Amino acid sequence: AEAAAAADMRLCADSDVRAAQERLLSTLPRVQGAPPDRKLMAAPIWSTWASFKMNVTQSKVEEFASQIVSHGYPRSHLEIDDRWSSAYGDFTFDAVKFPSPAAMVERLHAAGFSVTVWIIPFAEPNATAFAEGARLGHWLKGPDGAPAVVPWWQGKGALLNVSSADACAWFVGRLRRLMAEVGIDGFKFDAGETQFVPRGAMAAPNEYARLWSKLAASLGAAGEVRSAHRSHDVGIWVREFDKDSRWSVHNGLRSLITSALQMGVLGYPFVLPDMVGGNAYANDGEASQWDEAAGPNGTGVPQRIPDDGGDNDNATFGGRDSADAGGGGGWSASGGGGSFFFGELPSKELFIRWCFANALLPAVQFSVAPWRYDARTSSACLSALRIRDARMPQLQALAAEAAASRQPMVRPLWAYDPKDPTCQQIDDAFMLGNATLVAPVLDAGILSRPVYLPAGRWRSERGRLFEGPRWIHEYAAPLDHLPVFDLEA
Repeated sequence: AEAAAAADMRLCADSDVRAAQERLLSTLPRVQGAPPDRKLMAAPIWSTWASFKMNVTQSKVEEFASQIVSHGYPRSHLEIDDRWSSAYGDFTFDAVKFPSPAAMVERLHAAGFSVTVWIIPFAEPNATAFAEGARLGHWLKGPDGAPAVVPWWQGKGALLNVSSADACAWFVGRLRRLMAEVGIDGFKFDAGETQFVPRGAMAAPNEYARLWSKLAASLGAAGEVRSAHRSHDVGIWVREFDKDSRWSVHNGLRSLITSALQMGVLGYPFVLPDMVGGNAYANDGEASQWDEAAGPNGTGVPQRIPDDGGDNDNATFGGRDSADAGGGGGWSASGGGGSFFFGELPSKELFIRWCFANALLPAVQFSVAPWRYDARTSSACLSALRIRDARMPQLQALAAEAAASRQPMVRPLWAYDPKDPTCQQIDDAFMLGNATLVAPVLDAGILSRPVYLPAGRWRSERGRLFEGPRWIHEYAAPLDHLPVFDLEA
């Protein structure tokens, strides 16, 4: 049998966990060029993905934007996701689905949106870019010297050779042409993980994520990626992976907090949380998107409940009122309704709790529209955004510190008191900097939660003072409420 390769491990020790983490941050490079665009903190991103999936069209995009405006929501980017293009890998709008993209973008700009589109490093074999890139040698190659066709979540395709300066220049040039011709402001860069790199195509496959991030940042600091590897010097937002629409720590609401904490500790402070409420994939309540079964009945088709017009607590996309809901759907079996991509709306309770849990994270991103449920849900989400607005100077100050030092904006409680053993166990609350403790409700069916306050004098959002260290075992937290405690000077 072939001998296993020896592992090269380096163990580090320090006086406490905070000192160890600060030592790590001190070794990381500073951002080269512009830091990530902090304007994305001031107003939510609105994505078409969870609302429309691959059925996105120009009319749906413009109706979605109209609904956002008419319901009084702030906005930054409107991000047009999967299947806007004529083929995967081509950077031209589908002429049937988007008959006049430049005029659409002009109207969206007039309504106060910047406009971004979803970009992947793949090209399907029937794309014009596949043949062009193959002729120029810009795709990663297989052993036979031809472009290696790799599987990804929407089929198979060639993968951009990000280690080639010529290939990157070709790719970026095509994106800049799209910006010039249509008026697109930036891009959401998806994929980039090592798992898609063909065996033997790169000497160091982990480098793919770093080079993909570098390419993305070359097109502006307002972009985003979802993969990272030693890319701390790249000025770009790093998105949490697609979340399932469920409560669990296993890729559900609870992982919204743990993911943000992990990314910050590892030196990526500009965390872009995934969409409020998750991605509404099929069977999210029972299994992760990575589980093999696409539906609870074993048929691969998600079971659905009847649509009562939008006011039920667990509404589905589709149904009699959804075609022009501006974020409600209009999905059909012909558009992929049998796929795991097409599931139920998250419950109303989960959606509202998610919005409040996200309110004081570095950025907010919507796709499922709050008004798709009812007026109370929309009002609750606007209330969460008002909490965020009131804290925006604090968030912006933390962002400036993060850009200079890589210090996390969102920190574990042990970053406040590394000697307190209870702080080392808390994974359902976080610190904003060193002086604000945020304790969202992350479990279903409860109207209070236990809150641990470390040493110090803390003033709650209700104005009450508490002396730590102590537990508050049942701190009242109604559905439209966010427990927040500020350290008194």
